[in-house]
Amino acid sequence: MLSLVLCFFVMFLLGVAVVVLSPSPYFSALGLVFVAVSGCFIVLYHGGTFLSLVLVLLYLGGMMVVFVYSAALAADPYPEILGGRLFWFFMICVLSICFVGYFYFNNFLLNTSVACEVADYAGGVFGSEWLGATTFYEVGSILMLAGVSSVSMFIFCFSSCSWG
Repeated sequence: MLSLVLCFFVMFLLGVAVVVLSPSPYFSALGLVFVAVSGCFIVLYHGGTFLSLVLVLLYLGGMMVVFVYSAALAADPYPEILGGRLFWFFMICVLSICFVGYFYFNNFLLNTSVACEVADYAGGVFGSEWLGATTFYEVGSILMLAGVSSVSMFIFCFSSCSWG
């Protein structure tokens, strides 16, 4: 079931990329619907059935009013399509980070039963109750590295696009 949640997270990230990088409000509205639906499936998977329904109704209802208003002001007969270099570069980066992260978390972090057995057998203070704290700090460092790399990627992309 981890792969199902991972698929929803990837769909969520792709929808965010469509909202942020689309040149037309029509595609932004479509990306927003994609983000809201995938986010609601994530909440639904974790047991929040009523919360996911309220999220879809209120979030999409409120934001669609804003996008309809901006689409009426834009009034392009032929809207620009998705597919610039920056969009595809972002898509490739997001998918590669998700691919590497999936194999990292499946092979290394989820195989903690051996570490728990060794720590409990040794009888030390660092038994299975401390394994959660070390995993918390390890995942935090990975997320910090992902955040720094994504910010540096955006700075590089926007600086190279502004040069011409």
